[in-house]
Amino acid sequence: MIRITDITIYPVKGLSGQALPHTTLTSESLLSGDRQFAISAGTAASREAAPDSWLKKAHFLQQMTYESLAALDVSYDSVTDQAVITHNNEILFSDTLATPETSQRFCDIISGFAGKEPGESRLFRLSDGGFSDTKTPFISLGNRASLIAADTKMGIRSDSRRYRLNILFEGLEAFAEYDLIGKHARIGDAILRFTEPVGRCAAIEVDPKTATRRKGLVADLTAATGAPDMGVFAMVVASGHIAVGDQMSIIEEER
Repeated sequence: MIRITDITIYPVKGLSGQALPHTTLTSESLLSGDRQFAISAGTAASREAAPDSWLKKAHFLQQMTYESLAALDVSYDSVTDQAVITHNNEILFSDTLATPETSQRFCDIISGFAGKEPGESRLFRLSDGGFSDTKTPFISLGNRASLIAADTKMGIRSDSRRYRLNILFEGLEAFAEYDLIGKHARIGDAILRFTEPVGRCAAIEVDPKTATRRKGLVADLTAATGAPDMGVFAMVVASGHIAVGDQMSIIEEER
């Protein structure tokens, strides 16, 4: 039996994840609240763009470039518009993002960990969709057995947070998830179509526990598993509610 063990969104692109006990998947959409915010890196395009514009990841702060961001825990409540930033169990920010002043303070605290001056970065926010690496509304799923096997081969402490996946499951042999590409699955009331592997970038070099970097980990992953991938992308083709503990059933091949 394949069982869902974790559901995670990443409210701010490039920062920590927020675990959910359950959520509703919407057809052809990201997980609700996933990558809703991003913090500009100070590029020309990010200075000129409207703060509700989608831009490529190079224009935003992220762990791929700034490993120090892994030291922050960020959570967000979409009902109250309240955000919290924690560092080493100390609350650095707990306020609404409803005003320009509080949004900029939220932004400045985070960007300061990347060495930016106050006011140098801006908070971007999408009301529809999220700042995923492509405009295609994929969600990402990972096989716990694959994560453990790959990390063991690479000689690193296994931590699923390194791979920043939306849904984790158990019950398949390591790397068997790639055989699901082109097939459909049901989780709770929702139906997904697996589309392609999740190609990895230098963000996986950052240890989420220590906020330190081990360079060359993408090459190590390729050597250990045969490809620079971890996880599979899927498109939601039928909306529905899902929860941790739900069974994932493979129901058909793509036609």
